[in-house]
Amino acid sequence: VVFEETDDGFTAYHTYQDFKPDYVIMELQLPRMNGVETAKEIKKIDPNAKLIVVTGFCEDRMYVKAQQEKLMDVFFSKPLKYDLLKNYLLSSSGLEEVSAGQEEVMKSYKQITKKK
Repeated sequence: VVFEETDDGFTAYHTYQDFKPDYVIMELQLPRMNGVETAKEIKKIDPNAKLIVVTGFCEDRMYVKAQQEKLMDVFFSKPLKYDLLKNYLLSSSGLEEVSAGQEEVMKSYKQITKKK
């Protein structure tokens, strides 16, 4: 499992180029390059990239734009119910259970989001 954390959309885009992760979990409200712009850039280099949005801005026009342009694979609202994310990852990867590595990613994500 590859797990990288970035602080802004610009860095997320460049990190994606370097690591090509199976999934990208991001917020729409990002500094330097917002989530919609970041998604567009990632999709240019990898149209099959799996982009997951976790946002507290479901009424925001950026959210609406991302929905209309079908840039993201799935949207989750904050506060995130981790079982929903876990189930999505399992179903979209064809796995029946979470591997130890995926469980560590989920734990790390919980810790990161609680800090912010």
